[in-house]
Amino acid sequence: NSSWYAKKINEKIEDTVNKKAFSEFSKDPFSFLINLAPGRREFDPIKKGVILQLFPTEGLNSLIIGDREMGKSELIKTYSLLHPCASILKDNFNEIVVIKDGNTINPGTIPQTNGGILAVPDFDAIPQSARNSIMELITYKKVTYNEDHDFRHFDINSNVIASANPLDTKFYSTSFSDIKTQI
Repeated sequence: NSSWYAKKINEKIEDTVNKKAFSEFSKDPFSFLINLAPGRREFDPIKKGVILQLFPTEGLNSLIIGDREMGKSELIKTYSLLHPCASILKDNFNEIVVIKDGNTINPGTIPQTNGGILAVPDFDAIPQSARNSIMELITYKKVTYNEDHDFRHFDINSNVIASANPLDTKFYSTSFSDIKTQI
């Protein structure tokens, strides 16, 4: 089938171009990435930390916390778009581990990020079941699915970058113990 063949060739070309662009970009990411969100200069140290997420040499998970409306979620969404294998967790919480299509079960959002980044804007606002799956990924580098006597286990080598807001919309202290209670 010529359309299947053309599709495969196009996918290979796109993959090659993306890898080359990412390789060029990775030679000097700081100068390029610091200029993202240029109006947020106070975020420069955070931007540098997020850049490390793009080029980890080992497992690296990050949580950016801060007062509401500071641009944390937009920052991680923008940076995750620069990684060749990244997914942004949106409202598809039912498809976080698997995607069911009739009797067919396919890997969901988390397993699809294998080898890449899972961006989680507003970690504090997602359902507990989704948080549990993300914590399983962070802790054990796997996620499991078990429903209707169908057990699936996905080993995943992905990193998580998330943002969260304090419980009372604003931090009232700089003490570590006080901040922990507000998360």
